[in-house]
Amino acid sequence: MPARGSEKCRQCSKLSVEQALQKYGSQETDCWEGEPCHKRRTYYRNRDRYN
Repeated sequence: MPARGSEKCRQCSKLSVEQALQKYGSQETDCWEGEPCHKRRTYYRNRDRYN
């Protein structure tokens, strides 16, 4: 069975890049990883097309 997706990443993908950086790019959360996040956000936004 495939692993479940990250709820935080799913919510982040609904935001614009600027909003996501503001919310998740801070030192407190330290979640934003740059290029991997862009790919992950694209996957979550277009998931129904890919699957």
